[in-house]
Amino acid sequence: MATVVTIIRTKYFATVISALTMLQLIGTIAMIVGIFTVSDYASIFNSVSESYSGPTYSSLTEPLESFSLIQTLVLMAAINSFLYLYNNAPTYFGGELKRSKSTMFIGLVLSYIVTAIMAIALVAGIQYKIGISFYDYTSVNGWTSSGNGIPIAPNSLLSYVVIPFLNNSPLVTLMVLSAITWYILYAIIDLAIPTRTLFAMSFDWMAPSFLSKVNQKLKTPVYSALMITAMAVVFDILEIYFGFSVGVLSDIIVYILYQYFPAAIAAIVLVKKKLYGVNDKSIAVIGTISAVVLLLSALLLVIFGSINSNFGSMIFAGNLPLNIGIIVGLPIVALVMYEGIRLYRLKQGIDITITFKEIPPE
Repeated sequence: MATVVTIIRTKYFATVISALTMLQLIGTIAMIVGIFTVSDYASIFNSVSESYSGPTYSSLTEPLESFSLIQTLVLMAAINSFLYLYNNAPTYFGGELKRSKSTMFIGLVLSYIVTAIMAIALVAGIQYKIGISFYDYTSVNGWTSSGNGIPIAPNSLLSYVVIPFLNNSPLVTLMVLSAITWYILYAIIDLAIPTRTLFAMSFDWMAPSFLSKVNQKLKTPVYSALMITAMAVVFDILEIYFGFSVGVLSDIIVYILYQYFPAAIAAIVLVKKKLYGVNDKSIAVIGTISAVVLLLSALLLVIFGSINSNFGSMIFAGNLPLNIGIIVGLPIVALVMYEGIRLYRLKQGIDITITFKEIPPE
């Protein structure tokens, strides 16, 4: 599905993304409103759990641990990292749409504000309605006892929110469908971004030229999309059958260190050297703040994930050596590939270094 959405015409691509996003927003709002209308979550949970001979609410709580600055900072880094990934996605597609300036503003600024408001509302719902101690305990240990209990795995916020509304099929269906869009949208973005990147690389002679071809009917880089899909299938096989599991946060850390961080540094250099007539010092200030936040976030996630086995197993999919190896080894492999391609193209009489000296980056 992600491949089909990626290769269809841009206007249809935008329509699909918009429709899924709208469904996600409606479902999320329904979750927020729904959870705040619940007067006594503990009693409702006890009633549902009792029907499955499960444990009570009070037996599934434990005293909260004392405040930990480092754990709070790590959680902040994780949330911040996800926001960077999704809120920067429009930079890859905004230029393909009409009114690109307003598209970028909506995608980068307004989406961040809406996401932040919803995140705060959901956290408040967990804190004041569901109960943070209950949520913390059950999200790790589950809410069944000796195999008895509610037959829903508490591995997402959706599991907690639907319990009071199990008798309201339309509302539960809306919530479930909106939750599914989280994964569908991630799959589409995770395929579409590298497709655009590979497409751009072919123009710089960094990839085979056929990958820059655009389908005449669809007006999209079909070959690049199919190449990325084939690579995704290979990695899926490696993950499913050979245990090469890569955590979602590992992908995000790679984006942070090797895309967003260099972009922040580039903003500083742009102002310092007054390149292309840029002399706005506020850009350098924002670039500096962004660089510090990005680097700190990545370091916190990597270091804490390496020394804390529980946290590391969650963010690195239980395969710490592979994930750290990818994060550290990716730039090394990239440099080796770049040198190999540079020498190969040089023999063809093409100096690809000129591309990165004379043509401003996208």
